[in-house]
Amino acid sequence: MSVVGIGIDLVKIERVEAIWSVRRARFVARLLHANERADSATDAACAFALKEATAKALGQGLFAWPLHDVRARSAGGRWSVDLAGRARETADSMGVTKWHIDVCVHEGWATALVVAECKDGVNA
Repeated sequence: MSVVGIGIDLVKIERVEAIWSVRRARFVARLLHANERADSATDAACAFALKEATAKALGQGLFAWPLHDVRARSAGGRWSVDLAGRARETADSMGVTKWHIDVCVHEGWATALVVAECKDGVNA
C-alpha cells in the first residue's frame, strides 16, 4: 500500500457553538447530509474538520465539491467517511482503497487527520 494523500484540519469548537446557537438548522442543512448526525456543536465541529481533512488528503479544497459529497460518520467513538459525487470520483481516480482517520477533541478544538491509501502501482 502507498500513501497518496494526507490531510489535517483544526476547528475551534467555540466558533461552531456561536453559529450553532443561532442558526443550527441552517448550519446543519448546509454542512451535513441527511444521513449524517450532529447532536452537538462539538459533533458538528468534528464532522466539519473531517470533511476538510478528507478534501486536503485528496489534494482539493473543501469547496471543490458540495459539502454533502463527504459524509462524516461516528459510531462508538470511531469516525469514518463515505464519499459520493465528485469527491468519490476524485478518490477513485487517485486509486484510494483505504482511509486512516483520527478525530479528537482537546481544549476546545476539534482536530481531524486523514491518510488516503492506494494499492501499490495504482496511483497515477
